[in-house]
Amino acid sequence: MSLRHARRTIGLLAACQGLLGTNNVLNIGVTGLAGYALAPDKAWATLPLTAYVVGAALSTLPASFWMKKVGRRMGFVTGATMGSCGSAINALAMIDHRFGLLIAGTFLAGGYNAFGPGKQANATIGRAIRLALQALERLHSEGVSAEMLASARAYTLGQYALGLETAADWAAALADIEFFGLGTGYIDDYPAALEEVDPHAARAAIDEAFPTPEQVTLVVIGDAARIGGQLAEFGPIVPMRLTDPDFVPGAAGDEAPP
Repeated sequence: MSLRHARRTIGLLAACQGLLGTNNVLNIGVTGLAGYALAPDKAWATLPLTAYVVGAALSTLPASFWMKKVGRRMGFVTGATMGSCGSAINALAMIDHRFGLLIAGTFLAGGYNAFGPGKQANATIGRAIRLALQALERLHSEGVSAEMLASARAYTLGQYALGLETAADWAAALADIEFFGLGTGYIDDYPAALEEVDPHAARAAIDEAFPTPEQVTLVVIGDAARIGGQLAEFGPIVPMRLTDPDFVPGAAGDEAPP
């Protein structure tokens, strides 16, 4: 796969994941209002939203088995088809003012949501791990440039105020201050302290907080028969089952995992 094609694929997957994430937010806000408008009894207004949650819950395992049988590509096509059908039914429900159709449409939409989380295909697990380890190695060997640091600082400062918008945000922040003994300067002086971070300070944080590739222990959950061959290059493998009562990395054999 060429670098250009890889970047295009990553961009498409990121866009799809972003759209999937907004799906839940829109459903919570819009489905309740639609249910309130169509429900014969306003006490049933949130029933379509319940149908969405139930549809997702009931479809999760079938979606997993279906993807294992037909592959990720066809699995995502199946999920997208369910989402499109659900959206069409919901539109028809609003046009015809039919509450039952709205429930059916949101149930199908929930089924679509069950297909969304599994973006990582078995065939590319080894490549993904390799890229992650290369990123760690590069972080330790090259650090971050002044330009990268400036970009990260601008983003963090731009998001900082958004994390203190609600009473719950302030309650959590003040609880952290009290518990860790940080003082009010942790909030008041945070932007000024962030401005003082330079590449040397970032390097110290990297050395302290980020492991080197040699220090990483990988825990990979999946079908061992399908992904085991890709993991051999990263070091000794200790297979174990999720159902084992002592499911702890390193407990299944004498050799420690990489």
